[in-house]
Amino acid sequence: MSNFKATNNFRLTRFAFYERLRFKLNAYEKINHTNLKEVNFSSLNLYGKIDHNYNAVYLDRNKLKQTTDNKSTIDFVCGAYNSLIDHFKTAYSFERISLDEKFLSDIKCYNSYMDPIAHYNEYINEILNEFNLNYININHVKSFKEYLSFFMPYAKLLKSEFPITFSSWIKSKRCSPFVTGLYINISNNNYGDDGAKEKDFIQSKNFEFYLNTCKSRGFYVSKANPSVMIADINSNQMKNFMTNKPSQLFSRYYKLAYERDIEFLSAKLIEYYGKFINNKQIIIKQKISRSNKVYSYIEYINKDYNIKYINNIIYKLYTNIRNIEEDYVFGQADIDLFIKKAKKIEKTFDKQKAIEYINTKFRSTYASKYGGLSYFNNKFKSMED
Repeated sequence: MSNFKATNNFRLTRFAFYERLRFKLNAYEKINHTNLKEVNFSSLNLYGKIDHNYNAVYLDRNKLKQTTDNKSTIDFVCGAYNSLIDHFKTAYSFERISLDEKFLSDIKCYNSYMDPIAHYNEYINEILNEFNLNYININHVKSFKEYLSFFMPYAKLLKSEFPITFSSWIKSKRCSPFVTGLYINISNNNYGDDGAKEKDFIQSKNFEFYLNTCKSRGFYVSKANPSVMIADINSNQMKNFMTNKPSQLFSRYYKLAYERDIEFLSAKLIEYYGKFINNKQIIIKQKISRSNKVYSYIEYINKDYNIKYINNIIYKLYTNIRNIEEDYVFGQADIDLFIKKAKKIEKTFDKQKAIEYINTKFRSTYASKYGGLSYFNNKFKSMED
């Protein structure tokens, strides 16, 4: 019988808190293994999501490879994982391990790489659908310009808790760490079921063998969820499966997320304005005269998306949204200056250079912020100890 009772279905918050704490403090008290790490999804959710300059990054899909059980992950992680499976199969064949463990006899991958663009698309669709249905009134919008005028107040309402831009979403807790291609999950248990973690992994006869095999292939094992393996990109064991040096990882395997920010933001705003006006061609309004007579009149909705207009205001919209996502790290005077400079850079060079300039300004603040570059660099180093 399991000692730990916490699940995501607990209604009593206080009881759930103490059960989670009890698991954290006691679950591994009889297990002393250097490969078990505190790599929970909240405190290290930037591992593999940012490069050495704290730019949000996402994996180049051309670097994906299929594992032997037909799951996609980054190529060198795939090699390490396949080697781990082969080692388990050999031990199984010679009965060196228990043969009847639920997950730790015949290893299978249940979750690996998740496409960040597809998942961001689902996320931003929900954000904009809520904007259309519950934030603005159809009778207050007659044009694309008026539609966009409501978006900044909406972004302020969402705050940094619900980021809008692709790059900020990548760094947020709303984005799964599995988008990095560095995570593999070998069970289909609910992450919140502490009893299942104990029964199927911690108490498994093959748990020690599993930990040793993961370490020999360059994987950490998460204490919070022991079914989750995380590629240690700096370990000598993982380097055996890499064709490039770890220092080249982000330049060779990942792309800069901010380069897609304006493209995605513009396209989504145009798309959802179209959905907003799709079934509404006219607005019927009423006016009361001085003699208390009610008059009705019709206003037609402008269905012109006015691409030129959004191109003119996109730097203003984008830079202010980024500032909201960074919890107003800059004052409005600085933001206005950045917008003005970005427009000049676009005229001299191109839009990509302008976006790079804006991103550089926000990136310059990260090292000094709590949870910033220095904070997470120390976190990454602690994983290597």
